[in-house]
Amino acid sequence: MSSQERLQNLPFREKLESFIDQHGINREDFCLAGSASLNVRGLREMGDIDIIYPEELASKFELTNLPDYVDAHAKRYHEFSLTNDDVIYNSKYHDNVDGIKIVRPELKFSKCINRMRSKDRMDILLLQEYAYSQPEDWDWGLVYFESVRDTGRSERTKRELLEDFFYSLRRSGVYGTVLRTQAFLNHHTPLPVPDSDTVDRMRQPVQNYRKGRLLQQLGLELHCPIDELLAGQFRDGSFTRFDTILAKMYFDGKLTRNELETMRLDLETDADVASINQDKQLTLIEPNTTVVGRALAEGWRSIPVSVNNEETLKEYNKSWLQSFDGIDWAEVQHEYVQTLHDYGLLFYVIMWPSSRDCWDEIQSRINEDVEIYSKFDILVDDMPSFIRQIYSAQDHEKSWKLEQKINIISKYEQRLRVCLVSPPTRKTATMERNVLTTIKEKIRDEFATEIAEENKYLVFHTTDSYSENREVRDIIESFKTHKINSKLVSK
Repeated sequence: MSSQERLQNLPFREKLESFIDQHGINREDFCLAGSASLNVRGLREMGDIDIIYPEELASKFELTNLPDYVDAHAKRYHEFSLTNDDVIYNSKYHDNVDGIKIVRPELKFSKCINRMRSKDRMDILLLQEYAYSQPEDWDWGLVYFESVRDTGRSERTKRELLEDFFYSLRRSGVYGTVLRTQAFLNHHTPLPVPDSDTVDRMRQPVQNYRKGRLLQQLGLELHCPIDELLAGQFRDGSFTRFDTILAKMYFDGKLTRNELETMRLDLETDADVASINQDKQLTLIEPNTTVVGRALAEGWRSIPVSVNNEETLKEYNKSWLQSFDGIDWAEVQHEYVQTLHDYGLLFYVIMWPSSRDCWDEIQSRINEDVEIYSKFDILVDDMPSFIRQIYSAQDHEKSWKLEQKINIISKYEQRLRVCLVSPPTRKTATMERNVLTTIKEKIRDEFATEIAEENKYLVFHTTDSYSENREVRDIIESFKTHKINSKLVSK
């Protein structure tokens, strides 16, 4: 069935045309909005007629003059910085079907994904399927996946989370809800979240869980992931346990015992369990040098730990290390950065080619907030696949946003800049994703006048968890065809 034939089946068509003729409205001066774009494509029926009109004709569209089957809208798409005039008089935003203008389905889709009302969800599915099956009639560049205003968004999000929570309780019970919450947290925070096996042991009352002592109370051996343990040794952005890096170098054969003894490091202990102060967020208690150094040298993913309330009195920071003669700081720094990299503690900033003219300025701006340890440019031979894999590592990017990003980024040279940055201080470790996201939003605003409007959300991408850091590291390694200007940035 042709689009013209479908238009003949629009509800109230005769009444609409009678209304237009009665008020002397030119067909060039209005558009059908709402579900008309779905109806004309045979996706679903429409219940009433939504019209957008230019400001100068507002008097002809006063609500008192409208039939009850017509809704008129003065600022239908203002949240996307589009006026009605933009949509009505620019053919890229509408189709002309049988002499009547109908708003493009991408704008309907944009309204739906930004409102996310329950009634919008079916239209999102219908339009998404249409976009994939009819790519010749779909332009991802017309999809506004973020509105310029966020009024009420946080309240809607809270309400939706509460609805999901109580629905899960009814459907899956407390245990199932804990598992779903675990999955949600894994996507939205880098905090140590219990794995499924640990959750299996959480059937006892919640009040038994106190500051990580759950496994001890269950009579099981405590293990701490090495990445979380290393992250716990930062104070005010600085690493405080370089003794463990030196011990790693000793076990790797890069330092001698005599060199360590000059720094009064004791490697005689036979301890195979690390002591941590859980109340101080995984702070290692002295000495722990040997067991942690050996764990790092042998590539352990986790380490046995005991939890107590002892205080740590000494810090083995950069100043401590540099107070000894004969130690090559550059060599230790390289080992330290490599260790962070191996365990996924360095976060990735991937600058997209759409912001290439500002890369150097953006890099300098990032370095004001977090330490950049290394940077390099790469050429990627299959950018769409690369983007899909990068966002699959994060696993919470909506498919329509992803396709729009691919559509825009693929227009440019397939070159990227990658920066590896330090983890935020442990004081803000619970906000790691938000810290980097906040930096990204600030930089995007600062460079708004230098970056094209369609690229303002495509400045750079950041990872947001230790596991994602490791996954993105492997993705970049597998996709790069040429590495350019690789540089270790020493501080």
